[in-house]
Amino acid sequence: MKPLTPKQAIFCELVAGGMSGSESYRNVYAATGMGDRSIRTEAYRLSQLPHIAEAIERLKEEDSAVRHSTDRLRNDWILQRLQDEAMNSKNPASARVRALEILGRANGLFENIQHIQIQRSPGEIEEELLQKLSALTVPLPS
Repeated sequence: MKPLTPKQAIFCELVAGGMSGSESYRNVYAATGMGDRSIRTEAYRLSQLPHIAEAIERLKEEDSAVRHSTDRLRNDWILQRLQDEAMNSKNPASARVRALEILGRANGLFENIQHIQIQRSPGEIEEELLQKLSALTVPLPS
């Protein structure tokens, strides 16, 4: 791979970090006398050079790996804090139960619960209630 110039390296870092090619080009190169169209064209040409495109892709992959690692560490820290809260006998019972509930959800503990819905018409419900009420009603002696 052809080595990057210092300006190319900065351009690659800016683009990989999410800045547009045109904005990155403006920040790195002396583009004060250039129009927007010219800047867009030059930024595109620069980004299409094989060693530039490869550097941008590599930086994006590294950034993604760092972001994934950071997210994982943050998630682990949160789960550890929830475990600490759940196990701390000084906490109110409601706080400990809530921490356990969140831990259970985070670990997929409640995903296999099945909800059964029975759909009946209001008339069917009324009829069933009347049957149950009549079964409970004891005739009074006359």
